[in-house]
Amino acid sequence: MGTIVYAGLKVVDIVMRKLISVAENLGWKVELGEQEDGNGCIKKFAELEKYSPAGEDFFLTVFYEDASDFVHKVWEQYEAFDVDEHVEMWILARKRVEGVPKASVLVKDAEEIEKMIEELYDALNKKYQFMKTIME
Repeated sequence: MGTIVYAGLKVVDIVMRKLISVAENLGWKVELGEQEDGNGCIKKFAELEKYSPAGEDFFLTVFYEDASDFVHKVWEQYEAFDVDEHVEMWILARKRVEGVPKASVLVKDAEEIEKMIEELYDALNKKYQFMKTIME
């Protein structure tokens, strides 16, 4: 079976565009790119950026192969996010970075960041599952 093309776009591109729209509708800024790895292979990546409630310019970098992998990698980022480690990173950064809030604010903000990533994954997965269903 060949690649399905619709209006000049591969189906994979259409699904990724829909997923990017989902992220943007949740307030994430999304930039897509490609990068060559050490073996000369081109890797696709997405940088997803959003400000936290306390004003942190938070971002995720997701390397992916296709739309399914993109959604899965966002899940992995959610699973890997550790509120305690995030707070500790900022407390240690106080010596080098101005304007780091007090610990209680950092904890609440890190918990909100975790929710932001979870919300992003849930919305992406819901859209991906819907797209997968209508394309079968």
